[in-house]
Amino acid sequence: DAEGIIGLPVHVLNLATSELYATSAFALGGQEKVVEVNTGTTDFVSFVPSGYNGAFGGSFPHIVDYRNGNYTRSDGNPYVWPQNILPTRLYIGKKNTDKDGNTDSADFLARNGFEHGALYGFATDCSAGTPGAEGRDAWHKNTATAGATVTGAFYKLKWQNTPGEVRDFVHDAAWEFQDAPEGAPSGWCFWNAAGVDSSGSKTEHVSPDPRGGSRVLQTSTAGYFGIYDFSDITDLLAGGALPQSIPATYTCLQPESDIRSLIELGGAGLYADGQNATVNPDAGQNPGQATFEDIDAAEWIAAKDGEDYIVIHEDSGNDFGERKFLAKVGTPMKYYFVAMSGGKSNSRQLAMVSGVEGVMLSPNSHEFSGATDLSGMLAKNSDGSFKLSAGDVTGARRSLEAEVAIDDKNIVVTLQAHSNWGGWTTSLNPDAAGQILLYKPALPAP
Repeated sequence: DAEGIIGLPVHVLNLATSELYATSAFALGGQEKVVEVNTGTTDFVSFVPSGYNGAFGGSFPHIVDYRNGNYTRSDGNPYVWPQNILPTRLYIGKKNTDKDGNTDSADFLARNGFEHGALYGFATDCSAGTPGAEGRDAWHKNTATAGATVTGAFYKLKWQNTPGEVRDFVHDAAWEFQDAPEGAPSGWCFWNAAGVDSSGSKTEHVSPDPRGGSRVLQTSTAGYFGIYDFSDITDLLAGGALPQSIPATYTCLQPESDIRSLIELGGAGLYADGQNATVNPDAGQNPGQATFEDIDAAEWIAAKDGEDYIVIHEDSGNDFGERKFLAKVGTPMKYYFVAMSGGKSNSRQLAMVSGVEGVMLSPNSHEFSGATDLSGMLAKNSDGSFKLSAGDVTGARRSLEAEVAIDDKNIVVTLQAHSNWGGWTTSLNPDAAGQILLYKPALPAP
């Protein structure tokens, strides 16, 4: 039968009590990362989840059959397994409200907007010749240029979260992105990676506007990324209800295109085979790929004088070491090479060298997996006292970060080393024995 798969919830931690809650507010397709974005109001919260929409280790034909036996797709075609068939999504939750819409400031999930809310997906015109008709992956590869925009809106799903009720995955929101968005103009569709019938590239990491705007950066493992702007959200929420749609514009910062001329190596980045880090030999090839490959971790950082930067990490299987960049946002973008690590053909790996003593098992890939700007927390007054007060809830940390020049920042970076599964780690059965690193940029003068 089709029972037995529920899906993967997101967990919410109550920092005051250390209690961990599972929520289906973002549906159950499985998320790589969830970030909070600013709604401009204290009555609502908003989050952007990013993930795989059904990466459960199979395509489960019996569950697809069950779905088609109980639901009808809006175009009359059968549903297909929904993995990676999804657009960028947005969740809006009303604070201090229970699942039935009643005031509740006592329950943790209700108080924080996880009980009464709605999930939205980005949709656009999909008539012939539009980015919608082309599909998100194909448009970024074949048509898009840096700065190109796509106009659309986030549309509320028919699916509703039912707190306290456990249902099989066949009833989940994951399938609805194969339907036409409810309330949208005729000919519109959800802007999925490869249409409604095929799995496209994964969308793994998102990062919110560090300056507090209602904007979010979305990356793709296909090697492109851009920003969704939904600034009308504040006015639409002023009436206290969840809107049917929220106008939005997507701006492409980097298409899936040749980035070699945009990279500044700074005299580093030499591979063991004689190539350099302007390319990615993700299968040991020479020449390597000229585009980004499998962008995973990404963090949007605000700096002094209105400058914006993005920390970019690949998770591609680069044989000579995964690349780490600091990108300056502009048209075109500028990519400063920072580091590389791991790789089955990396000379350090082949010499069985590890940054952690006694754990090297065999040469393998590494993965830079996150970045956090510490400059707001470390900012000091002239008398040496910290500018940021302990327990601050005003958002001062973000404002302070934006006052610090990029070369004066301290950025924490995490590294997973998949070669480090030996020695004393075997008793712990870890994902990888990695490191927490501190990165201080030193960019060349323009």
